[in-house]
Amino acid sequence: MHALRLLHESLADDGLLLDTQPVGPSPLVSGSDGSHGELDMRAWVETIASVDQGFEIALTDGLFRIEHEEHFVTHDAFETAEELLQTASDWRDTEIPAGLAERVRAGSPPFTVRQNVRLRLLIRA
Repeated sequence: MHALRLLHESLADDGLLLDTQPVGPSPLVSGSDGSHGELDMRAWVETIASVDQGFEIALTDGLFRIEHEEHFVTHDAFETAEELLQTASDWRDTEIPAGLAERVRAGSPPFTVRQNVRLRLLIRA
């Protein structure tokens, strides 16, 4: 909540805040040879629930109002298995199941991670 107050103070009176978050618990990992499985982002979903609680307080306190919200699917692309596995291992609250890592390493590039993402446009109130 402290970060939202700081953002509110730093924005102009009619300032906009764009919030994007992956929101799905199991992004699909694929290669050119098909699906390899899913990442485990259940812990991230819990983090987002906590973030959402902070946003609810900020909305209730009148700091922001939601101008627009939508959900869409993104496809992150990776040229190699190691690039995908290293990048995903750096994502907060994300686990790579052992079997998935093995299937990706045996798979055919390029690879993609398909994620559900929420986009919110907030206006400083």
